[in-house]
Amino acid sequence: MGYRELMISFSAGGLGLSRKLPIEVYDEGLPEGNRKDRYLGFYRSRETVDTETLIARLAAGPVEDLGALIPDLEKIERRADCADFRLLRSLWIYLVYGDRLGDELSRRMRDAILSFRYWFDEKGNDAMWFYSENHALAFHTDEYIAGMAFPDEVFPNSGLTGREHAVKARSLLRAWFGKLFTSGYNEWNSINYIPVDIVSYAVLYKFSAEEEFRAYARKALDYTSALFADISFKGVLNGSSGRTYDRDLLFPHTHQTNALSYIFWGKGALVPCASALLLSLTDYEAPEDVRETALCGFDGLYTAERTQGAFSVSTKVVKCRDYILSTSGSPREGMPGSQETLLNAMLSDPSCRFFINHPGERRVWGTRRPGYFNG
Repeated sequence: MGYRELMISFSAGGLGLSRKLPIEVYDEGLPEGNRKDRYLGFYRSRETVDTETLIARLAAGPVEDLGALIPDLEKIERRADCADFRLLRSLWIYLVYGDRLGDELSRRMRDAILSFRYWFDEKGNDAMWFYSENHALAFHTDEYIAGMAFPDEVFPNSGLTGREHAVKARSLLRAWFGKLFTSGYNEWNSINYIPVDIVSYAVLYKFSAEEEFRAYARKALDYTSALFADISFKGVLNGSSGRTYDRDLLFPHTHQTNALSYIFWGKGALVPCASALLLSLTDYEAPEDVRETALCGFDGLYTAERTQGAFSVSTKVVKCRDYILSTSGSPREGMPGSQETLLNAMLSDPSCRFFINHPGERRVWGTRRPGYFNG
C-alpha cells in the first residue's frame, strides 16, 4: 500500500535510458471494527519492516529482530537531515519498550538521545534543518521529552542537564503553540507537513507528565482535525496548500492524511503514516462534532473561510456531496512561489481532480527542486 516509484532502465550499444514511473497502490475497501486496532493490524502485516512497523509489532509483544531500528539510530548519531523526526520515534521506543531492546541496543539509544544537538544554539556542524515550522516543533518536543526522561543527566553536546533542557524546551514549545493557536499553520493545509506535526503532538500527548503540554497537544489535534474536516472529500484531503509535492497532486488516494482520516472518522485509506500509527496507540479521539463536516453528511453546501499563518493567507472551501472546491490567495503574489497550490477541486470522485499550482520549472518530469508540480 502507498506511493511507489519504479525505475525502468534500458541499455543498447553502450547507451542507457531510464525513466521513473510513479504509481499508487491502495485498497478501496476499509476494515470494519475498531479503527485503531485495524490500523495497527495493517502495520504489523506490512512486508516493509521499518521503525514504524516495529512500533506496531512491539505494541503486540516481544520482537526478536530489531535490526530495522539501526538506520534511524545511525541518522540520529550523525545528525542527518530529518534526524529530529527519527528521534521522536526512537524516544517512543526507548520510553515504552526499552526493557525489550537488550543491553547493547538500549545503551546505544540512550547515548544517542543524550548526545543529540537539540537546537541551533548548540555546537555542531551538520545537515539538520531547524527553521521550518514542522522541524522546529520536532526539535522542541525532542528536547522536552528527553530532558524530562533524564533530568539529572548532563547532555554532553550542550553541557546542560536534562532538567535545564526541559526548562528551555518549555519556553520554545509555548511560543510555537502560541503562534499556532493565534494564526494557524504557516504550512497551511499541508498534507505533507501537518502529519509530521501530528507526530510531535502524539509524543507530547503520550509522554508529557505536565498537563499544560498534554493540553497543548490535545488542543492542536482538535484544531487540526477540524481543519482536515473542512477539506475532506470522500476520505481524501483536498485543500489549497502551502507545501506541495508532485505525489500530493498526482496521487490523491495515498496521502498520509488519508490514514489520519481513517483514524479520525473511519473514511480514508490504509496507507503508511507515522502520525496515524502513534495516535492509534493513544486514547485520543477526534471531536464528534466535526465528523459530519468531514463526511459531507449534510444537504446543500458547506462553506469554510480561514486566515492562516504568518502571511495571513486567505483560504476558502466550498463543498457538498458531489464536489469540493478549495482556493487561497498566494502570500507571494508577484514573487517566486514557495510550493503553493492555490486551487484544488474534485468532482464526484477524488480521481477527477483539477488544480492550479505555482510551477518551479518548465520541464514536467524534471528533477530540479522545486519541480514542475512541487511549487
